[in-house]
Amino acid sequence: MAILTLRPTGDASIQLSRSAGSYNYTCVDEDPVSDADYVFSTEAMAVNKTDLYSLNTSGSIGPINSVTVYARAKYGTLTLGPLIFVTVNSAFGDGETLTSSWTMFSKTWTVNPATGNAWTWNEILTLVAGIKFWCFNEITTGEGWCSQVYVEVDYTYAPGMKISVDAQWHSCVPKISVGGIWKTCIAGWVSVSNQWKRML
Repeated sequence: MAILTLRPTGDASIQLSRSAGSYNYTCVDEDPVSDADYVFSTEAMAVNKTDLYSLNTSGSIGPINSVTVYARAKYGTLTLGPLIFVTVNSAFGDGETLTSSWTMFSKTWTVNPATGNAWTWNEILTLVAGIKFWCFNEITTGEGWCSQVYVEVDYTYAPGMKISVDAQWHSCVPKISVGGIWKTCIAGWVSVSNQWKRML
C-alpha cells in the first residue's frame, strides 16, 4: 500500500469567506496544520455554502484502492454550528455536527462516486475537493470554520516500474541511480535534469 497526499493549490469554486489573504485555498493548505487562518461561513439564516479546491495532483502506476478527503473544522463564536460535509468533485459525504473544538472530519470513496467504477489516475489528475457548511434552521445562526483540507489517495504500488534516462531503462525500487546520484521516485515520477519523468 502507498499513500499519495494532495493539497489545495487553487480555488476551483468558492462560496465561503476567508479570515485572511486573497484566496480561500491559502487558508486550508498548510502542512502542518495552522488554525491561524481559515475559511468560514457566518449566517443569521440557513447556511448552504461550498468551497472546492484544485489540488497538486500527480500521477502514478498501480490500482487505486480509495480516495479520502480530510477537513479540520469547528464552529466559531456562535454556539449553534452547522453541519459539515466533505466533498470530492460533486459528491458529498455524510453530514457531521461541528463542535467547539477543532476536529478532523473525513470521508472515503473506494470507487468514483460519479461513475461507480474504480478510480483511474486520469480522474485523480482532475480531482477537486473541499467542504460544505449547512444549517437547516433558518431561525438560529450557524457559524463554521475550516482550517485544513487535503486528500489521500491509497493505491497499491506497482513494482518493476521503469524510466528511460539517456536511452537506457532503469528500474525504480523506489529509488533510481541517475549519473551516480540516487533519486527518490515520488508517486511514479522522478526528477531528471530538472524535468519530471514518469515511470512506465
